[in-house]
Amino acid sequence: MPDDPGDHRDLEIVDLRARRTAGDSPSAPFYDDLLQSFYDDLYLPAFPIPSQQEDPEDWRRMLWSDDPACAFCELHFLVVGRDLSSPERRELHGGMLFALYPKSRCAFFTYVVVAPQHRGRGLARRMFEQGLAVVREWERASGEPVRSVLAETDDPNKVPSEQDSIEPRQRLMLLQNMGWRIVDVPYTQPELIPGRGRDDHLLLIAAPRPGCPEDRLPAAAVRDFMAEFYTAFGVADPEADVDYRRSVDAMPGEHVPLILPELWLQRTG
Repeated sequence: MPDDPGDHRDLEIVDLRARRTAGDSPSAPFYDDLLQSFYDDLYLPAFPIPSQQEDPEDWRRMLWSDDPACAFCELHFLVVGRDLSSPERRELHGGMLFALYPKSRCAFFTYVVVAPQHRGRGLARRMFEQGLAVVREWERASGEPVRSVLAETDDPNKVPSEQDSIEPRQRLMLLQNMGWRIVDVPYTQPELIPGRGRDDHLLLIAAPRPGCPEDRLPAAAVRDFMAEFYTAFGVADPEADVDYRRSVDAMPGEHVPLILPELWLQRTG
């Protein structure tokens, strides 16, 4: 992916989770407005498949509510652009959502969006680096290692190009250039909004951790994350869930292979 820091070095990056400490300050309302602008202007066009979409009210609760029901993960929401606090002058370049799951000690990058006119300038890479810095701080503050950094992406063999904002094979190669690998197990996303259905057109991917093998992940880390993720989205007993079992039963042993996307595409056509 080309990287021209001069195009985006001066951009603002705001983590909407910061509203938790803003309280009733004059700046507090801008976080909510910025979230809605991102949802309407960037998120919905980038994720047109209903089963992959989340409700922005759920984001608000997870980011800012003290409700114990929302404490199953630590959600972070990065928004990148210029004049972000001004609805009149705001220019959105991109955004990223990721969650830190405390039980499995895994980080999960759920959505990455770059506005079409700002693609190809290294902005996705910069957002991932910013997100990984948050992951490292979480690791440092807790004194416990992060076991895996995971994400989802569309399976190009199942999602037609016209249903995606970026050609799925192209996205896979961009992710490969940033170090991501495909977790070589079947994967189904749990139902995010009741009634929308599950999505089995996705691949689970991983970013190799420093000092860890690039070609495999501990199966226990993947299994524990999936159990925590499924439980968070309403699956009372993941061990009895057919989609969870399909993933777990496909794990060949103590480790799950991580495959370069280009090799995976050669294998799967």
